[in-house]
Amino acid sequence: MLTALTGMLFLPGTWYEGLYKPNWTPPNMVFPIMWSILYLIDICVGAWVIQKGTKQLLFIWLLQLLFNGFWSYWVFGRHHLFLGLLDIILLWLTILLFLLQVINKHKVIFTLFIPYLLWVSIAMILNLNLWLLN
Repeated sequence: MLTALTGMLFLPGTWYEGLYKPNWTPPNMVFPIMWSILYLIDICVGAWVIQKGTKQLLFIWLLQLLFNGFWSYWVFGRHHLFLGLLDIILLWLTILLFLLQVINKHKVIFTLFIPYLLWVSIAMILNLNLWLLN
């Protein structure tokens, strides 16, 4: 839940509104809806990891939470698009690593985490574009 709080603590604000954005940027109202859904999924997956996962899987899950939380800090808190890009790349890789750990053993958990990887992929490409355009 602390990760979700960083998203509420570090808001886009006028700085973000002033950035040049690619024309395919999702409308602002899409972001809180998507992240709310994904955080609920992440909480469910995390509960499963804590109860039935390995220590290695727990570490990977916690690591992705850390990267997720720091992205809002870097981009909206510090206005540093490049560090945000590095952070979201690490987040994406950590989610992928988590998925690779569960793909053959825990299909439900794997399936639940796929939308997270897809949305972070979009966010990563958007972050790259924001950095290049600004």
